[in-house]
Order: sequence, then C-alpha cells, then structure tokens
Amino acid sequence: TWDYEVKILKSIPLQNLPWLFTTDPLQQGHLKGFFKPEFNTSKWKNIKIGVWENQGFPDYDGIAWYQIKFTMPEKTDCNAVEIVFDGVDESAWVWLNGIYLGAHDIGPEGWKEPFAVDCRKEILWGKENILTVRVYDAAFAGGIYKPVKIDILK
Repeated sequence: TWDYEVKILKSIPLQNLPWLFTTDPLQQGHLKGFFKPEFNTSKWKNIKIGVWENQGFPDYDGIAWYQIKFTMPEKTDCNAVEIVFDGVDESAWVWLNGIYLGAHDIGPEGWKEPFAVDCRKEILWGKENILTVRVYDAAFAGGIYKPVKIDILK
C-alpha cells in the first residue's frame, strides 16, 4: 500500500523491437560477460517475444540470454522507472547497461507471475540502453513469452 497515488506517466513497449537471443547450455554466459554492453552479440540470433521452442529452439530447456537495445526519451520529472515483465518462463536475471538490477526466481510456478525491476539509477535518459536478460527454463516452453515495457512513474 502507498500513502499516495502512483501514476504511470509513460509506458514504453519493448516487445516489438528486435531482440537478440542465444542459448547457454554450459551455463557460462554470466562468467563470459554476456551482460556487458561491450560483449559481442553478432552471432546471436534474432527472436521475438514468445516461447523459444516455437522460434527455432525446439525441446531446449536450460539457460538462454536475451538482449535488446532501445533509446529512452529525454529525462522527465518522475519518481521511478521500472522494467516490467508480464511473463518469463520461468526465472530471470536482469541487467541494464551492464548493471545487475535483480532477479525473478520463485521456482517452477514463476512462469506465470509478472514482475518489475527498478532502474531509475541505471537508465540512460536520451541515450541508447542495453537490456540483457538471462532466462532459466527447467521444462516445457521457455522464454520471455509476454510483453516487456518500461514504465515511467510519478
């Protein structure tokens, strides 16, 4: 509960932008720095928001990485900025511009739970930003399968 009303000033959808994707069956991406802005993603594949099994990665369970570049508008008067995920199957670690923001990992049932991570200190206003997400899927369909957006809040 809040002692004041929180308003969404602007919502910036990210799901329709071009995302990059790679699998990580050896679970070494975090050690190799996949989340660093300077990491070379030229061999990563293009993917859309939706389960990865339907996009050329059938029967893959395990760890995979997503990355997207987007430009934020000029800074506005706001109290918070959040990256909102409507659905990731089933857990996620999130970085923005190489800075770890947090994780969504509540176990096998996490696939159906929306979550948000605060990025008000890490967002680059009026510049390009790089969002990187490490997704773990233990079984069945996997991936960022529902919309992702940036919410600017007041």
